[in-house]
Amino acid sequence: MSYTDERLSVEFVQYLAAGIAVIAVEDVRGAVGVTQEEQVGFVPDIGQGDAMEALKLIKNVVRNREDRRTRCIALARDCFSSRTLAAQPSSLYPTARKAG
Repeated sequence: MSYTDERLSVEFVQYLAAGIAVIAVEDVRGAVGVTQEEQVGFVPDIGQGDAMEALKLIKNVVRNREDRRTRCIALARDCFSSRTLAAQPSSLYPTARKAG
């Protein structure tokens, strides 16, 4: 994954882990990047009162539900699990030498 803005909410990751497609808004660019690149949800370009665009979005969610569910769960497991996150600090810092 390669995103310049990495802000993600805990809820975003929880939805992924539950297999729920996310709807990200342009204000949270980290979530938008993950959502678009990994195809785990939608980034609607819905103007206020644009009911037809909202209806298309809902139909797309229903039509591709199982495929998107599988991608959501896999992304949460592979990138945000406690095992994955716990391994990151050790890859960032060299191991300290034992005194003695």
